[in-house]
Amino acid sequence: MDAVNVALLSHPRSAPPSSPLDPTLLFERSLLEHRRLFARLEALRAEICAAGVLMAEVLAQGGRLLFFGDAGTDDGSRLLAAELGLKLRRRQRPLAVMVLSADSPAAERADADGFARPLQALARPGDCAIGISSVADSPELERAFELARQMDLTTIALLGADAGVARTAADLAVVVPHEDSARVHEAHTFIGHAWCGQIEGILGLSR
Repeated sequence: MDAVNVALLSHPRSAPPSSPLDPTLLFERSLLEHRRLFARLEALRAEICAAGVLMAEVLAQGGRLLFFGDAGTDDGSRLLAAELGLKLRRRQRPLAVMVLSADSPAAERADADGFARPLQALARPGDCAIGISSVADSPELERAFELARQMDLTTIALLGADAGVARTAADLAVVVPHEDSARVHEAHTFIGHAWCGQIEGILGLSR
């Protein structure tokens, strides 16, 4: 047998891959992480409730809620805004809720500006800007919060544990204590639904 054939037998191309982990084990692991994180959300009760009250007060005074999220959470900001609209559409009156997109015509800007230009074009004093991110650093959110303060807007940040300086750039920050973006998204969705219920209740729009 020549050297080439020996090499092929030593390192066969069709060698079976290493055995994957049991899908049931992977599911249990994810479920355990989810439960552990949600058990820790109790510690965020004060911040979550304060943000819900703040948003309700802004709406009651004629302001608007302006949601925006970075590349990893843009869908989350849209979902939350849509959830508020869908829940309240059947109630006594619609609420002023908007989603700012960095892809909008108002956002013909350098990347560093992020959502600053849409805010500058559309926001007005008395509005509340809610920025959502699950990544370690989000310059877009930081720049938007800086501009929002200059425009006399109220600001709320919904973040993950690796939020960086965005947590101090907003008036009020809710920071989910986890680094895994999947777990952070799950917690953000729950917090968003809690906010919907709080706003409905505070404004007397619940059934």
